[in-house]
Amino acid sequence: MQLSYINRVEQRDGLGWRLLLLTLVIVGINFIGSLTNSTIQIALPQLANEMGVRYETLSVLISIYWLSAGVFALPAGKLGDIYSPKMMFVVGMSMFTGATLMCALTDSYWLLIGSRSMQAVGLSATAVNGVALLRGIYPREQINRAMGYWSAASSLGYVLGPSLGGFLVDMIGWRTTFSVCAGFVAIYIVIAVILLPKFEVEKGRFDYIGAGLLGVMITTVLLALTPIEGMGAYISPLNLLLIGLVTGVMFWQHEKRTETPLVDLSIFSNNRSFQMSLLAGAAYAASMQGLVFLLQYYMQDLQGYSAAESGVFWMLMSISNLVTCLFVGRLSEMAGPRKLAVTGTMVRVLSFAVLAGLALVGVHQNYSGVIIGMILIVFGFGMGITAAPIHSLVLDSFESNGVGSVAGAYNTLRYVSNSAGIAIFSQSMLLSPVVTGRSDMASAVAMSFGLALLIALLSALFLVAGGMRRFVVHWLLVAKERCLFCGRVILAR
Repeated sequence: MQLSYINRVEQRDGLGWRLLLLTLVIVGINFIGSLTNSTIQIALPQLANEMGVRYETLSVLISIYWLSAGVFALPAGKLGDIYSPKMMFVVGMSMFTGATLMCALTDSYWLLIGSRSMQAVGLSATAVNGVALLRGIYPREQINRAMGYWSAASSLGYVLGPSLGGFLVDMIGWRTTFSVCAGFVAIYIVIAVILLPKFEVEKGRFDYIGAGLLGVMITTVLLALTPIEGMGAYISPLNLLLIGLVTGVMFWQHEKRTETPLVDLSIFSNNRSFQMSLLAGAAYAASMQGLVFLLQYYMQDLQGYSAAESGVFWMLMSISNLVTCLFVGRLSEMAGPRKLAVTGTMVRVLSFAVLAGLALVGVHQNYSGVIIGMILIVFGFGMGITAAPIHSLVLDSFESNGVGSVAGAYNTLRYVSNSAGIAIFSQSMLLSPVVTGRSDMASAVAMSFGLALLIALLSALFLVAGGMRRFVVHWLLVAKERCLFCGRVILAR
C-alpha cells in the first residue's frame, strides 16, 4: 500500500483542505457508528410497541450487531489489502446506508434484525479500512494524532447518543434515528469517492474457506458467551463452545497450509510487541465491560438513582474521555503510546479499586454522587489515554503492507473480548454468594469491580512486557556508553 500520496500532493500543491475534509469523513463514519449503537438502545421501548414484540426479545438487535461485526472484521481488512482500502471503505459505507434505510422503512421484525446485521458488516468494513486510510494519508509522525481524532469521534457519538437519540425518538419517532444517519453517510460516500486517492496494493486471492471457518468459529463462540433468548432449547452453550474450538483448530491448520491465508499466522508468533499489544487490547475491552455492565447496577440498585440520573454520570465520563482524546495524539507524540497506555490503564485500575470499596462499604447517596462523579471523570481520562495508544501499538508493530489484515485481527479480538467481558461479569454476579458467602447485591458488585480491576491490571502487565525488550536494550546501550566513557577518562589520566 502506498502511504504518502496525499502528503506529496499537499507539499506540492498546498491542498490542506483535502486532508481536513477526508479526516472529517473517515472519523465521521466512526462517529455515526457510535451514535447509531447508542441511540438504538433508547429507541427499543417504542420499537417494541410498534413492532408488537416483547421488549426483552429486542436484545437480539444488539447481539446480532456485535456478532456480525466480529465475523466480518478480519475478512474486510484482508479485502482492503487485496482490492484497496478505499474501495472497501466506500462499499462499507454504501452497505451501511442501504441497511439503515431498510431499518427506517421496514415493518418486519425479522427484516429489521437482518438490516442491523448488514449495518454491522458495513460499519465493520469502514472501521478496519478507515484506520488503514488514516495511516495512509497522514505522515508517520502525525499518525498518533489521527488515531486520537478517531477515538474522539467514537466518544462523541456515545456522548450525544442518549440525548440526541432520546430527542429524536420523543419528537419524531424511532425511525428517524436511522434515516438521519443514512443521510449523512450518503454525503460521506460522495466525498470519499471524489477525494480519496487510489492506493497501490498487491493483488491476491481471497481465502473463502478461511473466512467461512472463521465465521463459524466466531459465531459459535459469541452465541455461547451471549446466548439469544430461546436458543438453549436447540443447542447448549457448551456444545457451541465445543464447535467453536474444533472450527478454530481447523481454521488454524488451514491458514498454515494455504498460500493466500486470510491472516499471516506468523505475526502471532514472531512479533512479541504485537502479541503483547494485542493481548493488552483484549484485556482492555473485557475490563471496560465491567464498568458498562456493573455501573448501572451500582447506581440504580444500590444508590437509588433513576435511569436518567445515572445517565448523567455516564455522560460525565464520556465528556472527560472525549476531551482527553482530542489531545492524546500530541501527548503520544511527546511521551510515546506505550507509556500513555500504561498510565491510563493504572488510572483505571485505581478507579476500579475505589468503586469496589464504595460498593462494599456503602456510602450515602448525598456523598456518593460527588465521589462517583469525580471517579468517572478520572476514569474517562484513563480511557482517553489508553484506547488510541493501544491501537497505535498494534499497528506500529508492522510496516504498511497488510495493515488492513492486522487491524481486522485486532477488531475481531476486541469484539470477542467485549462479549467475553459481558459473560464474565454477569457470571461473577451470579457466583458471588458462593465465593464471598454473602448474598447481598453490594458484595456481588464489589467482587465484580475487583475482577475488572484484575483484568485491567493484566492489560498493564501485557503493555509493560511488550516494551520490556526495548527497555532492556536501551539501558544496556546506556550502560555500555557510560562504561566506555569511564574507560576513556581513566586512560586519559
